[in-house]
Amino acid sequence: MKKLLLLIITFSMIVSLFACNESEKKDDVGKNEVINVSAWTTHLTDKQIANVKPKNISMNTVYDLYMMKGETEGCQLIIYSDKDIKKGVMESELDKYADKNLTSEIFVMNKTHTIKGKKWTDSAIPYYGTKIAFDSRLVTPFIVEFTTTKDTPAGDYTYSYEFKNAANNEVLASFTVNVHVWDIVLPEDKTFATSAGINGMQIARFDRGSEMYKKYYDMLLEHNVCGHVLPYDILDEKAEAYMSDPRVTSFVIGIWDAKLWDDEKLLQYYNRVKENPVWFEKAMFYVIDEPTTEEALANYREYCDRFAKLCPGIGVIAPFYTNNQTGVGKDQVDAMAPSTILWCPKLCLWDDSQSYDPFLDYKPEKSFAERMKEFQAEGDTVWAYVCNAPTSPYAQLFIDTDGIVQRLMMWQHYQRDIEGFLYWGVSTWGYNDKNVDPWKKPYTGVGDGKGNDVYGEGFLFYPGTPVGIAGPVATSRLKILRDGIDDIEMFYLAEKYLDKEWLDAKINEATPTLTSYTSEENFYKIRKEIGDALEAALKNK
Repeated sequence: MKKLLLLIITFSMIVSLFACNESEKKDDVGKNEVINVSAWTTHLTDKQIANVKPKNISMNTVYDLYMMKGETEGCQLIIYSDKDIKKGVMESELDKYADKNLTSEIFVMNKTHTIKGKKWTDSAIPYYGTKIAFDSRLVTPFIVEFTTTKDTPAGDYTYSYEFKNAANNEVLASFTVNVHVWDIVLPEDKTFATSAGINGMQIARFDRGSEMYKKYYDMLLEHNVCGHVLPYDILDEKAEAYMSDPRVTSFVIGIWDAKLWDDEKLLQYYNRVKENPVWFEKAMFYVIDEPTTEEALANYREYCDRFAKLCPGIGVIAPFYTNNQTGVGKDQVDAMAPSTILWCPKLCLWDDSQSYDPFLDYKPEKSFAERMKEFQAEGDTVWAYVCNAPTSPYAQLFIDTDGIVQRLMMWQHYQRDIEGFLYWGVSTWGYNDKNVDPWKKPYTGVGDGKGNDVYGEGFLFYPGTPVGIAGPVATSRLKILRDGIDDIEMFYLAEKYLDKEWLDAKINEATPTLTSYTSEENFYKIRKEIGDALEAALKNK
């Protein structure tokens, strides 16, 4: 019996030792394995397709970034490995220049959407140095962003980054980002206005919390875009800080519902915003969307006339994508003009082939652009918007639209003296299907009007809860939009110090028409030329 017990114990020890050795061998996998990593840097606008490694790229791991004081700019650090990396980590110097009022953040883009066989990156998930898995032969971008204040000293700053295999601490790739801060301060008071829809009901499907809408609004505002509706009711004292915030360029009074309010309630809100001329300038009504029929246009005029009588000076924004003929030698613009002080046509309508040819049996004497400028000369305000159609070569905010096109879309607004930009949804993850999970399906149910799907339409955020984030996760599209809006503010500033013809020529070189765009490399060259010229002019003023 003792011999049998001894044999059992001995056998158990051998099995245990063998298992331990096997475990150690498994742990060694990744430690001694040779991993070949390709690494490069690129512009934020250069959207990456994870399952398509770019050909003929320069494996340049140094990036030169140019920015003003009071803005955020970013670039991408790209990793591509020939083998799976079970635990990879990007180490950075985020707080290196915090004492100079220059801060930095890093985001990983390791979630993809397959669109026509291509795995597009879109979500920018905050990265805090955690160890994450990297699949072989898939491009994985990191976005690094830098934010300055008006007090950041002008000059040059250098950041270093190392991508490591956490299994053995081996450095697989190194990056350098050189940040040049121009001696240009972006004004805190914004000239260009924005407004976008935040769908609280959609948010609540994923992200819960009493202040969750506020989190989405605040992050949207950090990206230069205002939500249609403030986090607090306009009558609430807590709304005052938002209405007075120079970053808040617009807000809607009683979205959709104001047309149903009685006169007493309308006057209550009107008198509230009249307390401060800054608030009054930002307020607008939004009670009808895309009026196209005679009935809808009649309703629009009725709303405008009522508001003009009770709440003079506050416009009704009514985005429209058609320019239907409304009579002999008359079109939709003519029908809207008597009641309109705030215009919002779709951006493509500035192309007469989109605003006249499909709708009218006659040719107006003046172009659509000329008519909008005439309204502005009379005191009207002109905005624009984009939405689902037309698709390429016109600019859109789709996942698979080139990033450089999306940034230049804002330059097109400046070219045409458009004063504001409206977008219908930043969190509408399901339009017809209210149960869509945007992490799994980037099609919200809105097509291009021709039976084709479009991807990412109606959302510029992902819900954070599914990836462990307590709040919204921004898309690279929102970051590109933010940068384009900063460009507009730079142009407004440059108008005061540079030759306007030269400035316009540079912008026209970047995007000569609504459907033509310069190369990515030339875009950044042009932007640097404008920034350098403005900086020099400011020094010599």
